Amino acid sequence: MQEAKQNRVLLQQLHEKARRLLREKSPLNDDTFKPYNKPDIKLLCKWKGIKVDVGDAKKKMYDLYILESEPPEPTPWSEDEETGLQRLLKPDMPLKQTQLGVAAKQMAVATINNMGKLDAEMRRNLLQSLATFERDHPNSP
Repeated sequence: MQEAKQNRVLLQQLHEKARRLLREKSPLNDDTFKPYNKPDIKLLCKWKGIKVDVGDAKKKMYDLYILESEPPEPTPWSEDEETGLQRLLKPDMPLKQTQLGVAAKQMAVATINNMGKLDAEMRRNLLQSLATFERDHPNSP
């Protein structure tokens, strides 16, 4: 979720930079091509999701830019999403609500379903571990 937030924020910033550039220099087309420098056109290509190489000429990037349609307005990171993210980041988050908790539950279910396939030593270690846990955490759910 943090990665999704970071990507959305970066996309929003890129969108704002591109829009500001187009407002300041006017929309990029054959008539307004000259005032735009190579980094400007590279930024606009990135905004449209066009991959350009470092050595690409200004004209080549412009041609790619013209062929691609304008991207939709990015969805900003909402307050609800931020609240959800902050809730997930709390250190007192119950384990079952985390990826680790889900993975632990899946492993427990897999172990239960495949108990007969474990060798004697592994079963003994598992039972010993469970007994120790029960002794140390008698009131755990």
